[in-house]
Amino acid sequence: MKKTVLILFLLISGQHGAQAQMKSTTRAECTRRCMASDSAPLAISRHEDKMKSINSKKRLEKDPGKIKEIEQEESNELDRFEIEHENICKQICGNNPEK
Repeated sequence: MKKTVLILFLLISGQHGAQAQMKSTTRAECTRRCMASDSAPLAISRHEDKMKSINSKKRLEKDPGKIKEIEQEESNELDRFEIEHENICKQICGNNPEK
């Protein structure tokens, strides 16, 4: 009898803890947290590699016209990464309630 009561107690207390961890957040809050975190390590790694490559090309270049092109490439990469990170966060948070 004592074992049964102990097992029931443990199951009930474990279920309460799981419910507290499963607290849902709104889609907007989830997206905000996701964008502020490193939620896309593979995308971040690719982005860092690309930025290193762009910066090394920029340091080696002397022609002002080429430097402008490289700066444009850098800007495009930053925009691309921002969009990719947003899309990943939308996928992660897509099932959260709107409000």
